[in-house]
Amino acid sequence: MLETLASTQHASKSPKTEFLFITTSTIPQRLKKGDALRHAISSHAAKARVSGAGSSRFDKDELTARPTKWKDSRKIREKYTAKIKLQSWRRKSGRRRAPDRTEKQELQPDPTWLQVRTGALIVHELSPPNPLPISFFPNTGILLNFYHCLNTNSFALNPDGDWFDLIRGDAAALHALISVAGRIRALQLGKEEETDVSRHKSEALKLINQQLSANDGILTDTLIAAVAVLVNQEAMSSSFESATIHMQGLAQMVQLRGGLASVNSRLVLQRVIAWGDFSYSTTWGRPLFFPRLASLDARLPPSLRRSGSNTLKAAYASESHALPQTLFDAFDLLNAITYAIDNFETGNFGRRDISDSIYHAEYMLSELNSQVTPLGNDHTAAALTAAALLFSHLCIRSLPVNAPRHRFLFSSLHSILQDSTLALDPQDLEAQNCVLLWLHCVGAADESKSIPRGLHIAEIERLCIALELRMYEDFETSLKLVLWVEEYPYARRVWEDVSLSLAIEQDL
Repeated sequence: MLETLASTQHASKSPKTEFLFITTSTIPQRLKKGDALRHAISSHAAKARVSGAGSSRFDKDELTARPTKWKDSRKIREKYTAKIKLQSWRRKSGRRRAPDRTEKQELQPDPTWLQVRTGALIVHELSPPNPLPISFFPNTGILLNFYHCLNTNSFALNPDGDWFDLIRGDAAALHALISVAGRIRALQLGKEEETDVSRHKSEALKLINQQLSANDGILTDTLIAAVAVLVNQEAMSSSFESATIHMQGLAQMVQLRGGLASVNSRLVLQRVIAWGDFSYSTTWGRPLFFPRLASLDARLPPSLRRSGSNTLKAAYASESHALPQTLFDAFDLLNAITYAIDNFETGNFGRRDISDSIYHAEYMLSELNSQVTPLGNDHTAAALTAAALLFSHLCIRSLPVNAPRHRFLFSSLHSILQDSTLALDPQDLEAQNCVLLWLHCVGAADESKSIPRGLHIAEIERLCIALELRMYEDFETSLKLVLWVEEYPYARRVWEDVSLSLAIEQDL
C-alpha cells in the first residue's frame, strides 16, 4: 500500500487550512509507480474542484453521499447553481411553456347589468326592471324588439298606434301577441318556429282559461283581444281545429257583450276582432261570423281611385260576362288604398281613412270568397277574388308570402287559371291580356311550389309576347292598368325569370 501526505505551501502560515489525504491501494498495471502517483493526485484534485472542496460551502456529507433518486440530485444541483439572470437575456427554449393553471377565470357578466357601448368605451349600467306582467323566456326580448320594428298591418290594424297600450297590462294578450310576432319572424327568416313561441302560446291559453274561470263571466276587452289574436296566430299556422274552436269562442264572447258594435271602447279592438274573422274566413273559405261595422266608415274619396280599374270593367263589358258589382267596388277601393299608401308622405291622407278602406275592401272580398266557387259558372269571379285577397295580404298588409294561411287562395287561383277558360270580352284583347297577366303574376308570387309557378311563368311569357313587352318598365305599366303598389317585389322576381326566355326567343 502506498500512502502519501500532501499539504499546501502555506500550511504553516494558515492554521485553519485543512489537509486533504489521498489514499490509493491499487496501482494500475499499465502505469508506472511515478505515473500512478501523479494520476491519483490529479484526479482527486479535479474532483475537489468540481465539488467545491476547500471552500466554505463544501459539505463532505453531500460530496460523498450518492443520490438514490433523481429528485435528490436535482435539489443538490439547484443549491449549487447560480440564480443570476439578466432581464436582457432572451434565451429561447425548445420546450413549450406550460399553461398557467393558476390564472383566475374570466368573470361572467351579471345578467342584471347591461353593457352600453359608447364609442370605444363600454359602460356597465343596471338593466331596467321588467315593466310587463309576464315572465321573460330566453328569446322574449328578441321577439318584442321584432314586434316593435314590424310594419305588418301597420295601416290596416293600428292606425292610431294605441294597440300595445291596450294590452300591455294583460299577461294573456301579451303572450298571444308575442306568439304571433314569433310566428311571423320565423316565416320571414325561413326557419323553424322557436320553442319560446310555443311557450308564449301555451301561457296565453292557460291564462285565458284562468280568467274565464275566475272572473265569474266578466269578459274584459283584453280577454277578447287575446282570443282574437290567437285566432290570427292559428290561421297563420294553418291550424284549422284550434282556429275553429277559438273563432267560435270569440263569436260567443262578442255576442255576450252585445255584438261587435258594442265592443267599442277602442276602435283598434274592433279592427283586431274583424281581422281574426277575415283570417279564419279567407284561410279556409268559410263564411264571416260578424256583420259589417258602421263605425269603421271612414273611406278614401273616389277622386283618389286610379283609372286603371277601368281595365277590369273593359274586359267584362258584355252583359253575358257581367261580374258582381261588389267585385268592381272592391277593386276601385283597393286602387284608392294603394294610391294613398304610395303617396302617404306627400299627400294629405289619414291613416284611419286608409285602415277603414282596407276593412271595407276585405269585407267585400271575404264575402265573395265564401260565396263563389271555382267549380261553378262564376269561376272568373272566384279567380279575381282570390287574387285580390292575395294582393291585399301580401302588398298592403305585408304578410309573409310563405305563410300556410295563403295555401287555399294560391291553390284556388292556380286551379282556376289552369282548368278553366276565363270569360273575357274578345273585343278588347289588350284589357283581356292585361287582366290575365296580372292574375298570373299574383299566382307566381308563391315560390314554394315549383310546378304551379312554372306554369304561371310560361303563361306570363306568352302574354308578354302578345302584348309586345320587352322591358321591365313595359311589364310594370301593364300591371298598373289593373292593380299595383310601389312596394311590390314579386313583380321584379317574376320578370327576372321571364326576361331570359324572352331574350332567347327574340334572338331566334
